[in-house]
Amino acid sequence: ADYVMTNTPGMLRAMGGIMTALGVKPEIEAFDTGHLWFAKQLVEEKVLDPDALVQLCMGVPWGAPDDLNT
Repeated sequence: ADYVMTNTPGMLRAMGGIMTALGVKPEIEAFDTGHLWFAKQLVEEKVLDPDALVQLCMGVPWGAPDDLNT
């Protein structure tokens, strides 16, 4: 079955702001380098605390390859 998970920048900012307000440490799932860039941007905007957890999801189809040398 086809399925698309949509998380717009606005949705992520809203969810991040709620988690920060509640004192919840978020886990960022990064499937490509752009996700890391956006997480850094959210920290700079003070939407997320700098100690947020980041999970690198590599080897997933259409995401970052599972080869750390690339």
